Amino acid sequence: MHRDGIFCSGEHSEIIFFCHFACCRKDFVHVTAIPMTKATVAAIIAPDRANRPTVLLTRRAVSPFRGFWCLPGGHIDQGETALAAVIREVAEETGLAFSNPRFLCYTDEIFPQYDFHAVALAFFGTADGTLRLMPDEVEETGWFTLDEALSMPLAFNHNELLKQYATRNPV
Repeated sequence: MHRDGIFCSGEHSEIIFFCHFACCRKDFVHVTAIPMTKATVAAIIAPDRANRPTVLLTRRAVSPFRGFWCLPGGHIDQGETALAAVIREVAEETGLAFSNPRFLCYTDEIFPQYDFHAVALAFFGTADGTLRLMPDEVEETGWFTLDEALSMPLAFNHNELLKQYATRNPV
């Protein structure tokens, strides 16, 4: 801890709010960290405008939900816009360039069993390039019909995001 009571640690970088409490010693400040909700993005990618009932899914290689299928996406970095984050995450996980993503909706993702709480912002669109497996984060990629994807137990609340997509973007 810095002498002014500022807490700095890469290990706790997600903690951005601190409460300071008075103590019996006036030169001591007790710091209690309160984790804040994370912001994430998810991409609903169709191969082209004519094939909107087909979507790209990735199988997670990392926890939480390791081994589950999900939409490409991830955390928004500090100072990054949601739009830039979804474009970056799609490129990192699939090698594709997410073309003209449009905002669809958001969902709360609260999973106490994983100590995970995020607000996920969903975008939809098409992607250009060649699909490439990025093994650091993804075990497998695949194109699925919307009905197939909706019948699978997807990671996070991605089934809900796909239901919103199906409802708001009928074929």
